[in-house]
Amino acid sequence: LMVTQTLIQLLLRPSSPKMLAFLASTNFAFRTLAKNSGKSPMIAQRGVISTQPGPARPMVMEFERRVLTTSYNIPITLLGLAAAGVAAGEGWTVAAVPFGLLGILLTFQATVVRFVFAEEGLQVCKKGGGELKVVREWKYDAITNWEVWWPQFPVLCYFKENSSYEGRGSIHFFPIVCHSNDLLHCFQNRTNIKKESYPNPDITEQGK
Repeated sequence: LMVTQTLIQLLLRPSSPKMLAFLASTNFAFRTLAKNSGKSPMIAQRGVISTQPGPARPMVMEFERRVLTTSYNIPITLLGLAAAGVAAGEGWTVAAVPFGLLGILLTFQATVVRFVFAEEGLQVCKKGGGELKVVREWKYDAITNWEVWWPQFPVLCYFKENSSYEGRGSIHFFPIVCHSNDLLHCFQNRTNIKKESYPNPDITEQGK
């Protein structure tokens, strides 16, 4: 600031009292601004951009809305096991009943429920009338942990968040009735938890 004022004075070389008064008031204004803000009006830090004087505010990261493509792999597997148990007869028929019921339930869930990685958070949506209605939503920065069992043959997903129940958070489990590669990609790249032991596959086409 002092260098700027000195250059102006050398270039203009004012001689009138009014010009001297103007430069004095300008110098005072610059000193006051520097004292109050403690830094330049334009602040640039890693991941932070601000055009106002004062403390910088974190930049909110937004992503493209992504509806995960439905997968019926698990329901079909369960229904196949149930059919095999019925075909085997004897004691296998009783064991086939829970597999069949679970397969029917997951088939219905895969048809109606959609998992959506929206601009700012993970959403669980219900499909109806050609539209998706948001049932639950969690911000990405509220997700504190996630796991997929098992990465080679994904069956179950778990994640923990700290936004529900007045900040106490909760854990959530859901069967993977969507493309597992899309799920892993979004968890790896959109949450604050990146797991080196998990793959980070490319995403496929948009779901419906």
